[in-house]
Amino acid sequence: MVNVCFAGVTGWTAPPIIAAIDVAEDLILTCGVSRSAAGRTLADATGSGSDGLIYGSVSEALQSARLYPLLDHIVLLTIPVAAAKRRLASRTTNDYGKDPAELRRELQLRAVVEPLLRRSACLEIDTSIHPLSAVVTMITNHVMAGHYAAVRSTGRDESQRPS
Repeated sequence: MVNVCFAGVTGWTAPPIIAAIDVAEDLILTCGVSRSAAGRTLADATGSGSDGLIYGSVSEALQSARLYPLLDHIVLLTIPVAAAKRRLASRTTNDYGKDPAELRRELQLRAVVEPLLRRSACLEIDTSIHPLSAVVTMITNHVMAGHYAAVRSTGRDESQRPS
């Protein structure tokens, strides 16, 4: 069984990815990360079949004594800062990031957390250059392949991560 912690679990790419994880026979959505849904269960916030918790930050999720040993893959979904600003300003599902103070905080957190995630991620996908269906396919294929190579969205193997 492959355990999944999904950062951005309430984001715009989340519903089809969560649905794919829920129906997969060998995947379990262990936990998620979302500032707007922190403290809630995955089932409550996303409709997932999982009763795992949602953390407010990636560092909080990774520091959970119960979590890190359970993770089989860390997948980083990223976008350039300009695209993040556009998405936050134009989304209609919640107001997080529209306030200038929230946007500054988001960009500060991103500058600190994203490099840490990049070091431990076994897959990184720039979601600004791939359609949602391709993102879901890349994640599914990566997890199903069962490898731990740090494959960036360019397809280059950049390092090996022991199993």
